[in-house]
Amino acid sequence: MDFPDANELAMLRAWYAGMPVRKAVERYLSDRIGAGQSVRGVLGGIRRRLAKVARQVGQPDLAAILGLPDGERLREAKTTVEAIELFRYAHADSADQ
Repeated sequence: MDFPDANELAMLRAWYAGMPVRKAVERYLSDRIGAGQSVRGVLGGIRRRLAKVARQVGQPDLAAILGLPDGERLREAKTTVEAIELFRYAHADSADQ
């Protein structure tokens, strides 16, 4: 599984909490700016990877939420951030085994 790393998850959580995407990427993934990717491209890539993981572990509802248009993110922010945290800990536990 291509699970997002800690900085990618921090950027995603910040964006879901309402931080502008440019500011979130500059803060957590500044090394990706100027590497030929737009900040929206960085965000979209992380969301797609996490949605893929969600589908692989049988969580199509979270995958659907991650695929919602950007304008709907605040409506689902709390649910999404909680799910990201659950995935993060589940991934860490499975990586240790």
